Amino acid sequence: MVTGSTIGHIALWNLEEKKLQSQIRNAHQSTVSGMNCLPSEPLMVTSAADNSLKVGYHFDMGCKVCSDL
Repeated sequence: MVTGSTIGHIALWNLEEKKLQSQIRNAHQSTVSGMNCLPSEPLMVTSAADNSLKVGYHFDMGCKVCSDL
């Protein structure tokens, strides 16, 4: 599961182990307001309250955040 925070961080959670697996600090300068994986692509797009849009996150440990969706 991937979550966004009110301070601009993005976190990848391991639900089987019930722990934080990886995170991107300060991915945005304000609240992360949207997240979407692109079909058939290993990319995630995020948006924030500051009108920024970011594409293409890569998480450590070989996690396939979007490619399995």
